[in-house]
Amino acid sequence: MLDLLIVMACASMQDATSTVSETAPTTTSNTETTVMEPGLWVTTEASTDVRSGPSAKNYPFLRVAAGTPVTITGDAYGFAKVQATGPAFTNAVGWLRITPNANERFSLDTAGTTGTLNGRAEVIAPNLDSADFNDTFRWVCMLDEGATVRVLDVVDLGGGAAAWKIRLPKTAEGWIACEALRQATTEEVVAWSTPSFPNTLLGTPTSPLADWATWSAN
Repeated sequence: MLDLLIVMACASMQDATSTVSETAPTTTSNTETTVMEPGLWVTTEASTDVRSGPSAKNYPFLRVAAGTPVTITGDAYGFAKVQATGPAFTNAVGWLRITPNANERFSLDTAGTTGTLNGRAEVIAPNLDSADFNDTFRWVCMLDEGATVRVLDVVDLGGGAAAWKIRLPKTAEGWIACEALRQATTEEVVAWSTPSFPNTLLGTPTSPLADWATWSAN
C-alpha cells in the first residue's frame, strides 16, 4: 500500500512540473540584433554619425543631416553597414598612412594630385572626435596594388612618415546606428534612383536655322 502511495505522489509531481513548463513564459535575449533589409534607407537624426565600426565605441568619421539616403548592405550589434556611395559621401575623405619602410608602395604624380599604389594599403577613416592624428587608426577599406586615388593633401608626420588625404573610395564602408535610420519609401527610391538631366538636354534638338531669333536669344 505504501509503495502505491509513493508511485501516485511521484506521478502527481511530474504532472505539476509538466504543467509549469508548458505555461511558463519564454524570454528573448536582449543581445539579439535587428535584421536590416539591404537597400535604400534614410537618416533620421539631425546630425547622424557614420562610424568606423559597429559600436558606439568606434569613432565617427562623417556626420550627415537627417533625410540623407544611404545604401545598407547588412547589420550587426544594432548598427547598419552602409556603402560609401551617394550624397552622404560626396565630400567624404580618408587617409593613407605612409611609413618610411613602405615609401616604395606609394608614388605621387608630378602635379601632386594623383597617387598610385604599388602594393596593398588600408584606407583609414578620419576621427571627428580628435584633432590628434594618432587617434586616427580605424581602416574602412583596403586598396589593391595598381589602384589610383585623388590626393587632396599631403601631411608630413615626421621621421620620414607622411599621410595622404584622399577622396574616400566607394569600396569603403561605414556604420550607422539602426535607430537613426528608417526605410526609404517607394516614392523616395524612385526619385533617388531616376537620373535627372538639365532641361536643355530634354526634348528634340532643332536646327538653329529653323528659328534663328529664338535660338540666338537662348
